[in-house]
Amino acid sequence: MASIVKNTQNALIGVVAFFLALYFASKNEGGQRPGIRMIWDRFPKFVLGFIVASILYTLGQIYGGPLGLIDGGKGTVLEALKNWAFTLAFVSMGLEFAFGEIKSMGWKPVAVFLIATLFNTLLALGVSWVIFSYLLPIKF
Repeated sequence: MASIVKNTQNALIGVVAFFLALYFASKNEGGQRPGIRMIWDRFPKFVLGFIVASILYTLGQIYGGPLGLIDGGKGTVLEALKNWAFTLAFVSMGLEFAFGEIKSMGWKPVAVFLIATLFNTLLALGVSWVIFSYLLPIKF
């Protein structure tokens, strides 16, 4: 069930990012319709890399699971680059984390993050439940 929820979140990340960029761009324009440039500036570009990586996985260009262990460690160059990028992303997040900044901001941003994460998880769980209970029922 956790895999289904996570995959649902992954599938919806681009859509959600686009609508969030559209929403925040319109808020900064005083409610007027934002221009394409402003939406592009607000859109998180990592989503494009995520979409490209998803396409490459779907086409079978990246395989082998974590560290290429599924295929006996014989991964492609693309697989090795993916593993390094993944590792560097998590190391970078750790380097940027500062408890002092959280303390200075107060607990409201932490609470907002936790509420958003809970909402996101429950939404993905709900979508997964509808899909696999009614649209594509799985018989065990």
